[in-house]
Amino acid sequence: MNDADRHLEALMRTDQPAAHDPVFRLAVLQRMERRGFAIRMGLVLALGLIAAAAVWVILPSLTLTIRAAPIAAGLPLAGLILVSALAFAWGVYRAFRSA
Repeated sequence: MNDADRHLEALMRTDQPAAHDPVFRLAVLQRMERRGFAIRMGLVLALGLIAAAAVWVILPSLTLTIRAAPIAAGLPLAGLILVSALAFAWGVYRAFRSA
């Protein structure tokens, strides 16, 4: 080992990070959680958009049914809205429960 190697080794030894760096660990965990939260919120948004698209697609056929039988025709639409709201609420619950 020559002087340059010893000098380089001494420099590397002084620049080594601490064995336990809580600030770095917290930053990594925070970044991981933010990424996971963004993915979960994207999933919730996608489920909401799918539910809204389903209502938009089914709505024309429901309006024809509503004109034919006004009392009973509202039940499928109410059921669809209820299921969509429950799916959205479930997605939000799951997103915040695992956070």
